[in-house]
Amino acid sequence: MAIDNNFFKTLVKTLKFIDKPARVACLGYPDLMCSEDLLEKEVGLDNLELKFKVEYPDIHSKLRKKLIEEGTKNLYTTESFFKKFNLTMDVFDIFSHTGKEKILDLNEPLPLKYKNKYKGVVDVGTLEHCFNVGQAFKNMCDMLEVGGIVFTAAPSYKKNHGFWNFCSTAFTDGFLQNGFEIIDIVGIKPKELGFNKPNPEDRKVNYYYKDMRQEAALAEIDDNVIMCVAKKVKNINFKWPLQMKYAKNYNNQLYQTLKDKLKGKVYDRKKIKREEKARKSL
Repeated sequence: MAIDNNFFKTLVKTLKFIDKPARVACLGYPDLMCSEDLLEKEVGLDNLELKFKVEYPDIHSKLRKKLIEEGTKNLYTTESFFKKFNLTMDVFDIFSHTGKEKILDLNEPLPLKYKNKYKGVVDVGTLEHCFNVGQAFKNMCDMLEVGGIVFTAAPSYKKNHGFWNFCSTAFTDGFLQNGFEIIDIVGIKPKELGFNKPNPEDRKVNYYYKDMRQEAALAEIDDNVIMCVAKKVKNINFKWPLQMKYAKNYNNQLYQTLKDKLKGKVYDRKKIKREEKARKSL
């Protein structure tokens, strides 16, 4: 799991939303793998400690090589990055990679001591590796106190990266029907195709192409990711969500409520185009 250039700006915005000071739960250790230029531009490099992973030389080796080729000289600790926002980290994993993790199997019900404990939860790529993914999603929600913010990112299409790929409706329905509001939802297109707003009602390709050549390139896509930022606005007993498209016929009031909550997030095309343009600066 890594905080790379694609995730960085959205994560920075998320960390700014969290009430400070705060302790944040990280699902897996989120290696800080973004360029020095981006770090300097967004948060500055003063007081950041250098990150040398001599003991883990193979972690994100391809990404590290790419950053070095593009001019990045040093990698920094995620702890010091979070400290810039007056945040401290608790890292959860099924076994310890760094010696700092709290051991937790997200496939199993969350221990009571971790419920409603955190003002922030950060997941930069863990849920898809949990076979009992519904329970893992529930655990992520249950960790947050009311007013807390969650950042989660998962593949919408990756070949054998984890057990699962995610549709945008998993996040919108999962959060909105369990006491959350959606702050942001972003689809990361591969390579030069940039960013978009994934529509939970669109059962076709979630990407908007300028011409047929880009659409034909879909067969070669192997790296699409969805990021979602949500805020817990009330504490309710978690329930397994009803997919939005079925709510349209089964429970129209629920459908209309979900759609109203997503206005400006996936249905305001002018606003979405402005956001897409702004994100191209990455």
